[in-house]
Amino acid sequence: MKSYIVMFTESATKEEMENYKHKIQESGGSIKYEYDIIKGLAVSVPDNYVQSFANDPIVRLNPLQLLDNRKFRMADNVPLNEPHPPNSRGIEAFNEVLPKIKQAVISSRRNWNNHEPRMWARAGNLSDDALTSFVIEDDLVEVRAGSTSYGTIIFGKIRIPGINDEEGEGFIHVRIHDPPNKLSPGLLQGAEDVIFHSLFTDEANRDADGRPTTFRAIQTRETPLEFFNE
Repeated sequence: MKSYIVMFTESATKEEMENYKHKIQESGGSIKYEYDIIKGLAVSVPDNYVQSFANDPIVRLNPLQLLDNRKFRMADNVPLNEPHPPNSRGIEAFNEVLPKIKQAVISSRRNWNNHEPRMWARAGNLSDDALTSFVIEDDLVEVRAGSTSYGTIIFGKIRIPGINDEEGEGFIHVRIHDPPNKLSPGLLQGAEDVIFHSLFTDEANRDADGRPTTFRAIQTRETPLEFFNE
């Protein structure tokens, strides 16, 4: 099952988008991520349903774009600085969206366990509370950032304290968005809220049919913190 980016039209209503998500799940597909910044989804869809979902009136781009292709194109356009320990602003930014990160971790594991439990296998013996027991000040070990016209994209490597197996410690890779400061009435400067974007769930080593054969949401310390657009 391949993964795609779905971009909705500006006129698509919340109800229409919810119905679209339900139809994907009923087809045997899954919702990988919902984008806060753009009106769109990352989805996995059975091959025989791809065209029908692309033809839906609320979908803006037809044919659907493969997630991997879009990821690589965007990575070329957003250069990141070198990996480094977080500064005070980085810690503050991740703390602003910490509840959303933890909620996304729990939801992602539950969703993946329904159809591909290998994705979160390294966390198989952890409760939801243990899986999300990370503290930004202690467990955000590395960040990278890149500037865009709509703010700063920040990637972070966060340790999961309860994981220390034959591969060593376990980490999740998280992407957030820090919008630029904008002038606000009555204020010299006002910052928009930091936005949680996504978690990295690696589907790799694709076979001849383009299907991934390895799945990994928990990374090692050595796994490079790189651009992802899930």
